Amino acid sequence: MDTCAIERLVGRENVPRVVAALTSIVEASFVVCPARALTKRAAAERVAICLALLQRLKGDLKWSLPRALDHVPEYLVYELEGVSYAPATGRTWTAGARRTPGGLLVPSAR
Repeated sequence: MDTCAIERLVGRENVPRVVAALTSIVEASFVVCPARALTKRAAAERVAICLALLQRLKGDLKWSLPRALDHVPEYLVYELEGVSYAPATGRTWTAGARRTPGGLLVPSAR
């Protein structure tokens, strides 16, 4: 996904916010799901997964940007671990909450 595609997806004014969020998500993912080696390629692969997730959640499913960004970290871990999952289909969403693989809504500790 190129910069123009990201801009079309999230709007020009949100690009810095999305870049900062994805940077934090990818950095944290190396703690949760360590790679064999911390390389530019490993980071680039995770960024690509995050962008694909953002496209699916924001673009295809028409989620709001905050909702999509709130779910990307969880879905990235699922992708990296090869866990089967489906994005939530409900219209309601609690900021910062997480669903367990069994569907239980768990509030964040924020």
